[in-house]
Amino acid sequence: MRRQSGATLTAMPNLFRKSTLSDDITAAKKRLAVLIERRTDAKQVFDAAVGSREAFLIGGNLDDERTSEKHEAKVAAATSKVQGLDSAITAMQLQVDDLEAKLRLEVEATERNRVAGEIEENLASVEQQTGPWLASTRTFIASLAKLENLSFEINQVGLYLAKVVGEIELALSISMPDMHRHAEAIRSGGMMLPKYPRVEPELLELQANTATPTHPGEAVRLVFCLKPIRWRGVDGQRQFAERWSDAQLPERLIARATQRGAITLDMTHEKRRTHKGILSAFTGTPEHAIVDLDGSGEITASILPPGFEPLPGVGPPRTMSIKVAPARGTDEVPT
Repeated sequence: MRRQSGATLTAMPNLFRKSTLSDDITAAKKRLAVLIERRTDAKQVFDAAVGSREAFLIGGNLDDERTSEKHEAKVAAATSKVQGLDSAITAMQLQVDDLEAKLRLEVEATERNRVAGEIEENLASVEQQTGPWLASTRTFIASLAKLENLSFEINQVGLYLAKVVGEIELALSISMPDMHRHAEAIRSGGMMLPKYPRVEPELLELQANTATPTHPGEAVRLVFCLKPIRWRGVDGQRQFAERWSDAQLPERLIARATQRGAITLDMTHEKRRTHKGILSAFTGTPEHAIVDLDGSGEITASILPPGFEPLPGVGPPRTMSIKVAPARGTDEVPT
């Protein structure tokens, strides 16, 4: 066939998408899984062939050469298939390892380029600001120098800034080129990636403000304690609820506790909104302040004026009696 003059040859467009290393690894692992599955099946065939040959050798006609050759052929074929699959599995596993190593290098190279790019971007920003900053600072120093004869403090400020500017300029002239080489070494793999301290958020477990537990066999009601209370459950276990806390109090004790002013059933009570949980574990509760709901009466009698409450930790008032000798010439009995 004659070629027409002036005709041009054009490349055939690529109809297939370029695969990535991740796609190659996925395909290789699928292939490896198929080979392992077929090797399992081939091993079962091999075991069956070996078993059949052994059974023939033990109980069969040893003079039957034809049958003996069939058993040997089956064992040989099964052995060859298992060995071939083992070789293919080993080669495929090496291929998967090689692809994964290449992927790790590719990911590391991407990360190196990113880190090096960030360093170079920051260096460019510093270099862009260094010149104007040095110039403006020197202008400021020159302005201070015009007043140095009038003020000792201004003179010292000018001298200090002049020294600082000189040291900073010298340090940057040495460190900035070194940082550029540092970034290039990170990109090329000649230096390890920098490890920046990562601040991990501290996860605090929420402390549930649960009510004081009681015996599960009793009917209870959630109350707010205005006073520290104590009672016994149906199992005989002693229960205690601190002042300004929620408690699950047995229904049988609600009326008694309410009558003694130790609890409130109003869970929107002003004291519950402002005082709930203010007592810490280090706050001691004096024995005389506890309202024993198993008793028949009040524990203590307050001597404070109406509207006042005893402070936690303050014991009951104590009295002391002193015997006084009677006056001479009288028959009074001392008290």
